[in-house]
Amino acid sequence: MNIIFLDRDNTINYDPGYLSDPNLVQILPYVIDGLKLLNNAGYEFIIITNQSGIGRGYYKEEDMHRVNQRILDILKSQNIFIKDIFFCPHTEEDQCMCRKPKPGLILQALEKYPTINLKTSWIIGDSLRDIFAGENLNIKGVLIDAETKPIEKKPTNLIYVAKNLKEAAECILKFV
Repeated sequence: MNIIFLDRDNTINYDPGYLSDPNLVQILPYVIDGLKLLNNAGYEFIIITNQSGIGRGYYKEEDMHRVNQRILDILKSQNIFIKDIFFCPHTEEDQCMCRKPKPGLILQALEKYPTINLKTSWIIGDSLRDIFAGENLNIKGVLIDAETKPIEKKPTNLIYVAKNLKEAAECILKFV
């Protein structure tokens, strides 16, 4: 199974900061186009997302699930289906294994879906911690960075820095 591991906030949807209201969900430009390109090439999607707002008490887990459902509904209306969503509700202080940049969310996905082929899978996110989450598992990564900030410590699995998800998809398809 060829998977694109996707970060959620500022990769798929605009993040106003600790997004907890489904009415505020806005899919970013070029996301639908990029996901369609990848889907047509045979990729499936799993969202992996840090949601420390839960651990900080800013919102409840149910709020996050409502936001996720709104994202899924918008994508489904465009014939884009997300296979699963894995989330970390912890703060950095909790030192859990599921909070990116640690690979725990990906390991949870591998446990649930043992047919995932890591050699053909990719990780896309707007933060280096997203890319680092796949580094020890040798999952190739694409960083979405509309501002192209300088990268101090480059993950070894970082293949490309894209302006948006469509450009990330086009990069990935060059490797297929």
